[in-house]
Amino acid sequence: NSNLSVKSFAIESWIYPRDNRGQAIVEYSSPGTYGVHLWLNVGIDGDAEKGTPGALYANVTSSGAWHQIATSGGAIPLNQWTHVGLTYDQTSGVSRLYINGKIAASANFGTFTPLTSLPLNIGTRHGYARYIFNGLIDEVSVYNRALGADVMEVVLDGEVRIVKTNEGDFTTKAVIVATGANPRMVGVPGEAELRGRGVSYC
Repeated sequence: NSNLSVKSFAIESWIYPRDNRGQAIVEYSSPGTYGVHLWLNVGIDGDAEKGTPGALYANVTSSGAWHQIATSGGAIPLNQWTHVGLTYDQTSGVSRLYINGKIAASANFGTFTPLTSLPLNIGTRHGYARYIFNGLIDEVSVYNRALGADVMEVVLDGEVRIVKTNEGDFTTKAVIVATGANPRMVGVPGEAELRGRGVSYC
């Protein structure tokens, strides 16, 4: 799908891992060609065979270059749900790994076009059964922009909403999303003249 071929991006997912093997969470790849990928139990050296238990790893690959980022070991526990994310902002060159809405690692790779034109695979790498994710993966999302460092996730289920940020979680009964669009005028007399001087919109 061409909508998944992105230059700046955020990839997020919930994971429930059951072992410490190096394994794929999300990966752009086709047989023999590997693009941007987010893996578990792999250290900064990128060695999935050696493994680093509990480390979250990503390679923001471009054509012919690797850009690796990883947390230390022990960051992701076994047998429980953890929210993970990877972002890359092409304008700033900054890539970040997130764990449960908080920045877990950050690197400036510079400006390039990440390799996201390949098929998107969830929990697997083409042709390698040993890298299949052992556990559960849920709610994978790919965005065509790097989500800000402040807000990584908004949970809208239930009466109380949760806004997850890198500074902690915030609860509220309502979330208002201000996208910057122009409000619709209602057409009452004096509305245009008094806009910003007592007449406001939300």
